[in-house]
Amino acid sequence: MEGVRSVEQLDDTHVHWVAEIAGTKKEWDAEITRQVPDTEIDWIGLGDPDDRGRIVFEPTGDQQE
Repeated sequence: MEGVRSVEQLDDTHVHWVAEIAGTKKEWDAEITRQVPDTEIDWIGLGDPDDRGRIVFEPTGDQQE
């Protein structure tokens, strides 16, 4: 995720983002709306309803058993 500097989990359902967007540092909080361990995380930004996202984790094929 280009521009993301850090994502800190504040509690079970909230994270704090720090990113550089168009050359400007931005920080915001978001609420996790769905989480499937090791598979998927969905979130919605607090204070800006258009700020939402989803990450899906997939194996790279380089995993060892």
